[in-house]
Amino acid sequence: MSLFNSNEEYKIKKLESSLAQKASKQTTYVEDFPRLGAETDDTARINRAITSAISSGKVLEFKYGVTYTVNTITINANGLEIIGNGAILYNGSTTGQYSLALNGASNVKIKRLNTTGINFTITGSSNILIDQCSINKTVSGGMQIDSSSNVEIFKSIISDTGNLATLNPSYQGCGIYITNNCSSIKIHKCDFSIVRGHGAVYVNGNHTNVNVLDSDFYNLVYRGVCVYNGTTTTGEISRNRVRTTGYNRATGSGVGSNGIYTNTDSLMRVRYNTVQDVLENGIEGGFEEISFNTVINTGTDTTNYPTPSIEGIYGWKKVFKNTVINPNGAGIKYYTTNPISDLFVEGNIIIKGNATTATKAIDISGVTSFTNVNVLRNTSINFAYCVAIPSGLTYTNTRTHENVAVGTFTAVYSAVAIDTTTAGTTANRPTGVRQGYPYFDTTLGKQVCYKGSGQWVDGTGAVV
Repeated sequence: MSLFNSNEEYKIKKLESSLAQKASKQTTYVEDFPRLGAETDDTARINRAITSAISSGKVLEFKYGVTYTVNTITINANGLEIIGNGAILYNGSTTGQYSLALNGASNVKIKRLNTTGINFTITGSSNILIDQCSINKTVSGGMQIDSSSNVEIFKSIISDTGNLATLNPSYQGCGIYITNNCSSIKIHKCDFSIVRGHGAVYVNGNHTNVNVLDSDFYNLVYRGVCVYNGTTTTGEISRNRVRTTGYNRATGSGVGSNGIYTNTDSLMRVRYNTVQDVLENGIEGGFEEISFNTVINTGTDTTNYPTPSIEGIYGWKKVFKNTVINPNGAGIKYYTTNPISDLFVEGNIIIKGNATTATKAIDISGVTSFTNVNVLRNTSINFAYCVAIPSGLTYTNTRTHENVAVGTFTAVYSAVAIDTTTAGTTANRPTGVRQGYPYFDTTLGKQVCYKGSGQWVDGTGAVV
């Protein structure tokens, strides 16, 4: 007769199975590699543990909550997983930057590993995952990704970067600095604060498929996301929250403390972000698309941090379906001394808390000509004008229809309401218009209507 009932036998077998799995677990423990001889920090023993894990194909695991004093640690392996268990790699230098350096590595995963005074560098590497790590109090930047592909940074925290006394913030002190033709970089659900470089995420030059998603940026000296000289960079900046730029910045200028910025044309899209309480404008540059964003409180302190760019959004391509609340300047602005062309501003809502007689919700200014400029169906509340554009220029395929001003003031246009394309020849039919758009075709001598997909129809429904 058995001494145990069936339930007790099941529990014993489950425990035996668990113990057997634990005994056979393919893990190398850092604690199994003590300091040797005259070693005064943990760099060498961690390197020995890494070498052992690589050669045996095992997971490398740190002890929970332990702080390891290290200098630079280099990983150039193919296939390594590191479980940090909340351990800390520490270096207290205030002059030199030490790193956890992935150099020519591939298929490496680093999870739940924290650093203080140690940054991450990923150079010439591929298939890298940094998962739930934190990087804190670095002398220079938090992380640099250089000439690498398929890199994912997930649920990681980067804070207090750029503590070097002679910091050059144009490339030092950034949270994550991406450079030299990277591809498939994904930064998502991360947290950035007290970043002293020119971008909490700084994308330098041209790259393919760079995505910054669902992340929080706050208490930044300069910008949240900066794309610099990235004319062919593709990807998306979406669903992020950027707030409080200019944090602890020396007074004298607010230039460079935007929310999201590019200095050139860019193929990247900026969508569904919230930008709030910034010293300069909220979103600026020639992004392929700026849409569905919310921008609140721009140009927040022009007395101590003067800047000419205090509008909500400054863009010159597609700017649509955004909400701008309490910009210090215009809600949406663009100015150039060159001809303005292919600008699309539609369906934006711009709100000012108090009515002001001298403000323009949408301010598009040029000095020569407008071609294919569409400013359509925008709404302003408590602005003197919904749309302000100059008069006396040359206008081709330029429309300012169905804009609405709400509040104390009712004037919609400050200079001229352009409507030059309700009639014309077949060859000059407008482009970029909505379905149902009416047009009198002087070549055909009759009214036609835009059907969509490049087709126009007459009153009988026939394509003409």
